[in-house]
Amino acid sequence: METKESEPQGIPPFAGLSLGMLVPTFTSNSTQGKIDWHRWIGDSWALLISYPHDFNPVSTTELAELAKMRKDFEERGVKVAVLSANSVDDHHEWVHDIESSELPDGHPIFFPLISDPERSVSEMYGMLDPNVKTLPQHGLPIVCRCALLIGPDRRLRCSMMYPPSTGRNMSEILRAIDSIQLNEKHHVMTPANWVPGESCTIDPSLSDHEAKARFEKVTTVSMNSGRTYMRFVSDPSGPKKSTFSWGGFFKTLLSVTSGLVIGAVGSKYIKGKSNQA
Repeated sequence: METKESEPQGIPPFAGLSLGMLVPTFTSNSTQGKIDWHRWIGDSWALLISYPHDFNPVSTTELAELAKMRKDFEERGVKVAVLSANSVDDHHEWVHDIESSELPDGHPIFFPLISDPERSVSEMYGMLDPNVKTLPQHGLPIVCRCALLIGPDRRLRCSMMYPPSTGRNMSEILRAIDSIQLNEKHHVMTPANWVPGESCTIDPSLSDHEAKARFEKVTTVSMNSGRTYMRFVSDPSGPKKSTFSWGGFFKTLLSVTSGLVIGAVGSKYIKGKSNQA
């Protein structure tokens, strides 16, 4: 495996990554062939997710969820890749395990699983937990559950790190991607617990004059200090799109129709009984 840094970072090797940093590139084997990381990213957004090891129950549920979210990532222009210390052969066997189970609900694993047996990439990206060792693999530090969002400029935009025991909320990863992409395009920020379609706050770097020129309607909340930093606008990307399903429509229609038929029959039966009485 080859690893290298793409530009001087001014930090010691393997010190991890900071937001805004140009991520190092690497070349490694995967379930989809050899990957040259920067070349693989191209001009897309990329999500690199790491796992402690293959055949892990928590990791298995996460990969199954990712498989079901392919359309969500494609709509956001985000490529997905996962990484763990296991061999490519292990990765292939694990993928077969997952796809043949009910967990992914028939959705195939569409993303490459990268092999990092020497933990070169994991160490370079700051993904290791030195306090937790993997006994089957010579007591080496275990790989944490990291989710790194990388922009088309190959710079780190978001970093989420979890311990090996805690599965991630995949919806939160999508929510963070939506927020970051919204900020880049519209200069808005997202408040606590925001979800697409809800009001956003205006980036403080925009003056009141710039905000009024950029947005159709600005609502300023009065604060005790008299400062006007609490400025809200509607989600510039528009209301959250509703998901229509013909299958769900016909299922609901069938349920309603069945209820009406049963109700009519029951009413006639009860009325008949009453008349007989």
